[in-house]
Amino acid sequence: MSKTAQFNGYNSEIFGRNNQKELADYCNVLAQKGCYLIISNHWHDDILSWYSNELFEKYPIAVGRTINSKSDQRKKKVSEVLFISRIVK
Repeated sequence: MSKTAQFNGYNSEIFGRNNQKELADYCNVLAQKGCYLIISNHWHDDILSWYSNELFEKYPIAVGRTINSKSDQRKKKVSEVLFISRIVK
């Protein structure tokens, strides 16, 4: 992740690191209860560690961003992860 990338730069409300952790915790609870979830997020060590390996398969994906203050960066792909919950028996 770049030095200028932040978890909270998408809107006027702050959705920071603690919110990301809380979301992951809640998704882990839902997956443990048998809910089927598909979640995408930025490829970041913290985010990867917060989603249980026992509950989620993790797939790296490259995603294009059409919104960027630097026009030459708009076609650049960024690394994200797709979490897909496993079936809990």
